Amino acid sequence: MVIASVVRAVELWISVFPFTVIGILLASIAVEFGIFDRLFPVMKPILHGAHFTPYSGIAFMTTFGSPIKAVAMLLEFHGEGKIDEKETLLATVATWFPQTIYESFVYISTAVVPILGVWALHTSLYSY
Repeated sequence: MVIASVVRAVELWISVFPFTVIGILLASIAVEFGIFDRLFPVMKPILHGAHFTPYSGIAFMTTFGSPIKAVAMLLEFHGEGKIDEKETLLATVATWFPQTIYESFVYISTAVVPILGVWALHTSLYSY
C-alpha cells in the first residue's frame, strides 16, 4: 500500500514537473524579451495605487507566470539596491495572491482531479 502510494506520487510529480519547468522558462523568456514591460502601461494604474516602483511592478506581474521567478527578481532587485527593504516586503506580500492562484491551477488541480474526479470538480465549481 505504501509502495503504491509512493509510485502514484512519483507519477503525479512526473506529470506536473514539465508544466512547472515550461512555466518558469516562459516567464524567464517573457522577462528577457520585455513582454512584461509592454504590459506595464496597462497595469500602471493598479501598481501606482499600490505605490510600486517599476521594479516591484514587473516582479508582481511576473508572479502570474512564475511565482518562483518573481521572488527571485525581488531578491535580485533588493540586492542591487533598486528597491528598499520595505518595498521588498510589500511586494512579496502582494505576490501571495497571484501565487496562490498559480499554485491552485498547477499543483492543487493536478491532485484534486485524479482524487475526486472531473464530476466532483465540475460540481464544486458550478454548484451555485
